[in-house]
Amino acid sequence: MFHPGAAAGLAIALSLAACGGGDDPPADASPHVALAIVEAAPVTHAGDLRLAPGAGATIALREPDGLSGEPYCFVRFPSTLHTDGGTYEFTLAFRVRDRRVLAVTLLHLDTRWWVAAFQPDAAQASVDAARGTLHLARLRSTQGIQVGFEAVLDGWVRFPSDPKEPACAA
Repeated sequence: MFHPGAAAGLAIALSLAACGGGDDPPADASPHVALAIVEAAPVTHAGDLRLAPGAGATIALREPDGLSGEPYCFVRFPSTLHTDGGTYEFTLAFRVRDRRVLAVTLLHLDTRWWVAAFQPDAAQASVDAARGTLHLARLRSTQGIQVGFEAVLDGWVRFPSDPKEPACAA
């Protein structure tokens, strides 16, 4: 069922603007994506996501708004590649104070298939501030832009550090 909050989440993700898990992050500090969409509806979205060659990521400090009553960091990977050749945008929002994950979203850029997990349990989505990584463990989406759109994500991403955003740094 479409939830009214999904529109707000999509608006945040789009206005502020991914994947087979299991590997450990490389030793360097560059942005990296190693995620798997282990379950999806429609099933055509299941597969691995990796950062597109030459693509990067951005991180920005956001002031309190409809997503969080406290400052939070917003990370955007605008170009992650799926094993089938499709391109997805992956976003992450986490609270500055305690690095609590507020939202994870995934958008297929061609079909506009969009899913999100809001306020996930720390066992399913956690930020490691010392390494600048997000770890996902069978994170199930809580909302989709359309009835029946859903996904389960596994793996990790490394997000960039930005000296202009010290509150979001490791």
